[in-house]
Amino acid sequence: MGSYWGSPATGQPLTKEQATALVQNQLNGYGNPNLKIGNVTEKDGIFEVEIVTRDNSLVEKVQINKQTGWTQRAF
Repeated sequence: MGSYWGSPATGQPLTKEQATALVQNQLNGYGNPNLKIGNVTEKDGIFEVEIVTRDNSLVEKVQINKQTGWTQRAF
């Protein structure tokens, strides 16, 4: 299931930094200090952001559409 964390108000595609900030803000809301952002990669109009534990074990991958800010889990 996807979610909408916001699109660029400027009409410009999201930057890697903006995509990372979107996920970081969501993680901050969870209140779990053991989760952090791992690798962030760019491909085919999306950013793929890894959510990892303190020891860098993969928890989840999230895909963010650069144009819309729409997010979904990467399976």
